[in-house]
Amino acid sequence: MNLENFALLIGGGSMITWCISFLLFTRTSMKTIERKMLAEGIDIPWWDEKGWGFRISIFTSILARGKPSKYPLLADEAILRHSRTYDRVLAIIVEVSFVLFMIFAAISYFFFDN
Repeated sequence: MNLENFALLIGGGSMITWCISFLLFTRTSMKTIERKMLAEGIDIPWWDEKGWGFRISIFTSILARGKPSKYPLLADEAILRHSRTYDRVLAIIVEVSFVLFMIFAAISYFFFDN
């Protein structure tokens, strides 16, 4: 196995991991947290009401970091309060697999000719 195949294998595996974990995170974790926040009276932000999905990456970064931001775009404290260990682990998997996918995609693009 040469270096190009190794990069493609790790990049492809991390892409598949990212796709599956992203889907699981949006369908299970975000729905549960947002349902609990709505019951508490905290609405979805006006800038993402149409469902563009900008808040998904913010959710994952809040849960992966584990502490609220100094300048929050969302209700960080409420997200952390309503999250489970499952949600935090899944958020970390989403973040790490996306970073690995981007790194190996850039390596494959810039260093290997196909």
